[in-house]
Amino acid sequence: MDVGVYPVSLIRIVAGQRPVRVHATAHWTQGDTRNGAGVDSAMAATLEFADGLLAQVACSFDSALHRQALIIGSAGLIQTTFSNHTSVERPGTLLLRAGNGPDAVDGKIETPPINGFLAEVESFEALVHNGSARWVGATPQESLDIMMILEALLRSARRRAPELVG
Repeated sequence: MDVGVYPVSLIRIVAGQRPVRVHATAHWTQGDTRNGAGVDSAMAATLEFADGLLAQVACSFDSALHRQALIIGSAGLIQTTFSNHTSVERPGTLLLRAGNGPDAVDGKIETPPINGFLAEVESFEALVHNGSARWVGATPQESLDIMMILEALLRSARRRAPELVG
């Protein structure tokens, strides 16, 4: 319910829809997880979408800081390579592969060196001052979907069974 929001948000934005079903497993800090006690310290899950898309997510407080994504489709892939968040010292890089056969072309996109947390604050400041016309963050519907997904993941992990979303 904490570090999982980042990969779940990315999955929701990339998929363009919320999943219909999730199945999660978690490690808990303490307590009887079926009665709502304990905090998820690590979670792995599969998200299933109506159109057949599958996504997997893993997040943990118990691992080294990292934030990596691998998006694979029939025409190529995108992979992030940066730790937890971008910074001036460690800018983000996207590795690309266009194609899926022996003639696939690899590429790289270097992002500008920027403090990721500062970028978040500046983006929010621009939203407050300029309104939503130029906002590039999550839409209100995406935000609601992300919360519904997180809640379904939590229910699934506590029940140790798949859960419908929504």
